[in-house]
Amino acid sequence: MMLLGGCSLITTGPPAAPPAPPDCNRSLFPPIADIGIAFFGLVGTEISAGGGSLGERSNTGLGFFIPVLAVATVSSVYGFVRTGQCRDAYRARAAMPVYAPAPPPPFAPPAQ
Repeated sequence: MMLLGGCSLITTGPPAAPPAPPDCNRSLFPPIADIGIAFFGLVGTEISAGGGSLGERSNTGLGFFIPVLAVATVSSVYGFVRTGQCRDAYRARAAMPVYAPAPPPPFAPPAQ
C-alpha cells in the first residue's frame, strides 16, 4: 500500500539542523506523483462504488481504492510540507552571512 501512494513519505524528510547543510529533498515530483495516485484512487473508488452508469458496486475494489486514496492524500500533504521546509532551509542557508577568515596574528620580532 505504501508503495502505491507513499512516494513523499518515502523520499522526503526534514532538513538537518542549521549548522549543517539541510541535505533534504527539494523536488516537488513526489508530492505531485502522490496527487496523481490519489486521483487514480478517487476514480477507482467511484467506479467501485457503482456510481452512475460506471458499473456495479464492488466491495473488493472499495477495499483497495479507499486506502490507496487515503495514503496518497496524506503522503502528498506531508510531501508538500516537507519540501516547503526544505526549500526554506536552503534559502535561509543561502542568506547567512559569509565571514572572511580571521587574519593571522602579526609577526613579533624575537625578544633580545
